[in-house]
Amino acid sequence: KTRNGNPYKRDKISFILSNPFYYGHFRYSGEIHEGKHEPIIAKKLFDKVQEVSKQRSKPQRKEKVPKSFTGLFHCGECGMMITAEIQKGHVYYRCTKKSKTKICNQPYAREEDLNQQLSLMIQKVSLRQDWAAEMSKMLERDKEQSAQSCFAFAQQNREKIKELKQKLQFLIDSYLDQIIEREIYLNKKSEIMGKIKTLEEQNIRFEQKQNDWLEPLKEFIKEAADAA
Repeated sequence: KTRNGNPYKRDKISFILSNPFYYGHFRYSGEIHEGKHEPIIAKKLFDKVQEVSKQRSKPQRKEKVPKSFTGLFHCGECGMMITAEIQKGHVYYRCTKKSKTKICNQPYAREEDLNQQLSLMIQKVSLRQDWAAEMSKMLERDKEQSAQSCFAFAQQNREKIKELKQKLQFLIDSYLDQIIEREIYLNKKSEIMGKIKTLEEQNIRFEQKQNDWLEPLKEFIKEAADAA
């Protein structure tokens, strides 16, 4: 709501959500400039917001409650697919009973019961200690290779940023020399600056999270080995 307590109009909300100010740029007289202020959100998040806004502008299908096991199982008695229904806040699975040659007598099963049965089955699957040790060694080798790949990726991004900045300068010169029209200049400048921002953020994320995948995988190996 506004300061006066009135709800924002749709066009005002759309303007706010598409404002480049939030990721560190600002728009002045229709032109995008790089700001000196601290970005409120990452450019990646801003792009996601724009994508969601586009999707919401399209006719939406009615949301359905997710049913984890549909499409995964067949009935053990007749071989038909399993479907699911919502009853009193719970998900129930049952056979579709579409077989023309077999009569199926299988009852409904609650999702919680299926989860418990699957958990018991998974607990029976363990990882041998020697396999776990070998996989841990492989992870360390992958970690070193990943660091090298990340460095190469970041260097490649830096080269791309350098090229984009050169293009941006050429664009500005072309506009000042009146070679291109203002509208083309503004659109192209916004596009190039957006690409630069995205690449810069990619490098920051890679530096901060290049080994984020490692710890969960280590934990998985440990848990699988402990299940023995």
